[in-house]
Amino acid sequence: RGRFDMLSPIRGRARALARPDDVAAVESGLLGWAQDNAPDHDNYGAADAEWLSDLPAMRHAVLTACARPETRAEGYSVANRTFSSLYTSMRTREAVEILEGALASGDGPPAIGAQVARRAGIAASEMRGTYEGLWLLDRADEHASSAPRPEEQLAKTASIRAEMHLDAGDLDRAEQEARRALDLDPDGSISRQATRTLADVYTSQGRFAEATQAATDAMPARTSGDERWIDLSARTLLARIALEQGRIAEAVAGTRAVVLDARELAEARVGLLAETLLRGLDPTWKPTEVVRETLPWAVRLPVLAQDGRDLLVRGESRQAAGLAADVVALADSARLGRDGVEARLLLGRALVEIGDLDQATTTYLTAL
Repeated sequence: RGRFDMLSPIRGRARALARPDDVAAVESGLLGWAQDNAPDHDNYGAADAEWLSDLPAMRHAVLTACARPETRAEGYSVANRTFSSLYTSMRTREAVEILEGALASGDGPPAIGAQVARRAGIAASEMRGTYEGLWLLDRADEHASSAPRPEEQLAKTASIRAEMHLDAGDLDRAEQEARRALDLDPDGSISRQATRTLADVYTSQGRFAEATQAATDAMPARTSGDERWIDLSARTLLARIALEQGRIAEAVAGTRAVVLDARELAEARVGLLAETLLRGLDPTWKPTEVVRETLPWAVRLPVLAQDGRDLLVRGESRQAAGLAADVVALADSARLGRDGVEARLLLGRALVEIGDLDQATTTYLTAL
């Protein structure tokens, strides 16, 4: 079935007996397995991919291949193809280990190298803090200068910078970078993602007509297997706009459809974010059980904030205030500005409920 396993004592004995030609044969076979079992496309990967059960073997295959100049290009290619599955299954730490390990081995092919550096930046930002991956985006731009189509790679990197600024709450810079991405490669593969980012910016700013148009523009290729999360995310934004405008039934129906489609496609990350929105809209919904501590910051904080809202609805105001204060601290440390505002609004509500109006006023003013 394309999988393998070996007990530790057997592995240890095999290593003790191995000759140099055995080691070379094993490494060659392992790289062949990785090439066969990694997703075929660098933008296509699901959270239920079978190779995730053999993640340590995949990591070893990639890093061993990247360590040698003669196989580095193949190692970079496999590392790049694994990212989508790692990202949607929210295995940020493993993604950082594989992608940063590949980059540390030396430069790969320029186009793939730029993408690996970008994706390492995404994973590092999610694990260590919003702007902790910026230096990797700079490295992606360095790779881009040698790529066949530099403007395409620069556009893709600008789109990721826009997402970082969006998470940080710097909406003006997010819009600037998204528009720069579109200007650099207006007909390229990044246009849907950059347009989705603009829709997210506009939604946060309350520019709902522009947000609706941008979200709609980001969805034409919804039947494609490429970048499926963009369609799901854009539809979630449309549901959030419906909620903001008081169209509750539409918001519930739209969000529920996204959750069900995400489950079918095993797009776990986007599905969890949609489900978190749905929890606040539909009290009858039975959410998927997740271990909060294992989630990347950008997903964990919205989930924890909704946990706090649930506590508030049940009348457990002090517990809600405590959890909201924790989310505020976490959001500030990870530089997730929008989550910090949401958490402060929740904390303010909880403080009002328990009668601490002075603290509530301070909290609301900070949010403002």
